[in-house]
Amino acid sequence: MKRCWKSVIFAGCIISLLLSGCSRKQSEASSFDVAADITVPLLIHTAETGGIATYYGEWDLSEHTVNIGTLLYQSASTSAAKPELWDGGKGLTVYARNTPTAVEADAVELSLLETEPGDTVILCGPDVTVRYNIFDSAPPEIHYVDEDGSEKIFRISDVEISKECGELFYAGYMADTLYVFYCKYGSASSATIHCLAYSLEDKRGEWTEFEIPEAGSTMDTMYYNVAFIDGKLYLSACYELLALDVTSGEIRKMTDIVDRAKRIIPDSTQVMPAGIEGWITITGVWEDTLLLYLPLTANDGSNHALYIAVREETILGAIDITDTGINVYGSDLKSAQTCLQDVSFSKIPVSMPKAH
Repeated sequence: MKRCWKSVIFAGCIISLLLSGCSRKQSEASSFDVAADITVPLLIHTAETGGIATYYGEWDLSEHTVNIGTLLYQSASTSAAKPELWDGGKGLTVYARNTPTAVEADAVELSLLETEPGDTVILCGPDVTVRYNIFDSAPPEIHYVDEDGSEKIFRISDVEISKECGELFYAGYMADTLYVFYCKYGSASSATIHCLAYSLEDKRGEWTEFEIPEAGSTMDTMYYNVAFIDGKLYLSACYELLALDVTSGEIRKMTDIVDRAKRIIPDSTQVMPAGIEGWITITGVWEDTLLLYLPLTANDGSNHALYIAVREETILGAIDITDTGINVYGSDLKSAQTCLQDVSFSKIPVSMPKAH
């Protein structure tokens, strides 16, 4: 059974930014849709002598800029620099074994994630967490924050679950209803996702099934590439980005999102190292905006870390991080702002928040 250790904390902050300049350059790419007035917070990881320094930053979708500000913490390695959870403000959750070597106390509220053997804690969003232990017969629990801001626990034992539903991999909360997702693989890498919509007011549940014909051969993509926004479960299954509408039961392939984003880097190929990194990754959520990561290699051999902001299946903007800076694309994609040209990025250049 695949295990994913995650946790949830809630925090907020106001951080004043030290703005850095951006230069403009032209691009032949076709236009994106009009960007919304959204600013996405970033953790910017830079390579420095002796380790990684992480700064607070902001990606302004309407102004087409990325700014770098306060130093937040320093880490010994790239893996230690990337948190398990960031709320977009002060709140950071990291593995206890990956505690940063130096933390700015006024800028960071650090939560250390410690687990016992068999503990499984799946982060499903800022207000929902699934918890269980694979060595314990106790049923999974879903910890959630209701519309009044109260922390509640829903126990799966309250509902009869068939073993045919497969493995619980995600949960979401909307309008006093919990949505609990199970996945069972069939033959030839097909999969069936079973969604339980459980009304907390009526104390009853309804099931919806989604048939995924080419879902990949492992559960890795389910654990790391999932987000629940406004009644839709977004997931990356093999090379496809899918949107599952829990109300209508409709499945939409978001192939055009990937295709249009790849046009930013002409004649590029998708990077396919070992594991899931070569697939399009759901890397965060901010203000109901889906944040995606797509690694690309251009025909000249240069590497590009492409991050895409999507809302309601519409691309709002993109940033292309290279060795020479960040190219920030706005609504028309006919020009880009080049920012932070003097920054030496780490192997993982940025981390995104996961909070609505």
